Amino acid sequence: MKVPPSIFNDVLGPVMRGPSSSHSAAANRIGRLMRALAGEKISTLVVRYDPNGSLVTTHKEQGSDLGLYGGILGWTPDDPRLPTFEQALEDEGIEINLHYESYDAPHPNFYRLEAHGVSGTIYHFDAISTGGGMIETISIDGIPFTSAGDYHHILIWTKDAPELPPDLAAEIVSIHKSDEGQHLINLSLREEPDQTALQALAKKFAASRVRHLPAVLPVLARNKIKVPFLRAGEMLKAANAEGLPLWQMALRYESERGGIPEEQIMAQKATFAASWKTPLRPVLEEPLTRIAFSPLNRQIFRLQKKRAVLFRLKFQMPLSARSPQSWRSNPRWG
Repeated sequence: MKVPPSIFNDVLGPVMRGPSSSHSAAANRIGRLMRALAGEKISTLVVRYDPNGSLVTTHKEQGSDLGLYGGILGWTPDDPRLPTFEQALEDEGIEINLHYESYDAPHPNFYRLEAHGVSGTIYHFDAISTGGGMIETISIDGIPFTSAGDYHHILIWTKDAPELPPDLAAEIVSIHKSDEGQHLINLSLREEPDQTALQALAKKFAASRVRHLPAVLPVLARNKIKVPFLRAGEMLKAANAEGLPLWQMALRYESERGGIPEEQIMAQKATFAASWKTPLRPVLEEPLTRIAFSPLNRQIFRLQKKRAVLFRLKFQMPLSARSPQSWRSNPRWG
């Protein structure tokens, strides 16, 4: 069953540096997962894009480079350092090898990554951007593995088929197998595990490797998700029946969708709002009349007003009594 949308994940989010959420925010999340998968300092990152997809022609202009390499550096999609990623890669000693290769990628926004750790270990990771900053992992080290980045994953590599004890505390427990017989145990969690837990699991399963892939979405998934409504009509009906404003219905929805208290939702909303205001602060602090009535914007305004007048005359609509002068005299605008 498809997971119901989250307001923070799918509607208001992602909070990011542009220009494209599908390219920059999604690429950043994929890069952060690649960094976590390596779990050690990366010396070389090999990136392969299929010419039959979209990334060969868009990875520079649409922000995939900025997002992906920022994620490899451990930065989030709204990190102010993102434009400096090239210098940061050089400072960290990370070499980027970019290849355009045909490999029958199953999706236009397909990322095939290969990270070389300083230990000499090579890590393989395939993932796709599905739109709006959302992602889906495809495989890890050639082993099929699907995640939307909405869980914390403990990944445990074992050679032999493991017997899973019944006391494993996780939302989802799954075993994935490679063609070479390598087994990958996945524990999907809603809480971030500590190093003590990872070490205990490594010992329990005689693992060759254990990694923690962090959740990269603001609101996590959970078992047996239930939401109070799925459609706008259902929300309006419930709001009218209870006499509640729509914002409270949205608050209830996100709380039940994410399994988190309403107080936490409100705190997260404040964080989102602060993130939106930060890049706009220089503009917001400027008197609006100075912006709206700059020489260029006055020309644009006059052209738009002329078009509006012609439109109203054509359809015999009454002209508005408001004018630029009335806007200018309004204290709210400057």
